[in-house]
Amino acid sequence: MIEGVTEPVIQQATFTRQAIVAGPHHQIIGYTLNQQRDQNGNYLVEIPLANADQAWKLEKGGWPASPNPDLQKYGYAAPEDTKGNPYPVVADGHPTALVPSESVKVYYQPRITSKEEQAQSLRTIHYVYANGPRKGETAAPDVQQVVTFARSLTTNEVTKEVNRGDWHVLQSETIKAGQ
Repeated sequence: MIEGVTEPVIQQATFTRQAIVAGPHHQIIGYTLNQQRDQNGNYLVEIPLANADQAWKLEKGGWPASPNPDLQKYGYAAPEDTKGNPYPVVADGHPTALVPSESVKVYYQPRITSKEEQAQSLRTIHYVYANGPRKGETAAPDVQQVVTFARSLTTNEVTKEVNRGDWHVLQSETIKAGQ
């Protein structure tokens, strides 16, 4: 968690239902949604007792859409859902009293960058007479061999860990007598 940036978003919803109580034992006989009354002032039963779960109404709060923070400056890629699809905003939800709570996970993968590193190696071969009257003199023109090596570097932009690939020959040429 990045302090002050990726704090959990907590959204709350409050539900109420209004029961209609009647009889000498003050029993619940049903529920009203709109507080409708009959001509005598008694609440009308709009939801029977058997369907009590349908009487819940959202009183306050809810689950509005919530944009996910951009963590690219911390080395992360754009937010994703569980399947790896882009997930810039958690869509608004429609809570019900029968859904106790919902937990939404947003995933951030570390951004991996790649580049190539190159190095050159130069070898010069000097041909010299080992003995005889011209001992120590140049026997043939020098030969230069240039080899360019390359390897890949991948960097985890979150941890800054760098993985270096194996060196391989990118280019090799032999130059004789400066040509």
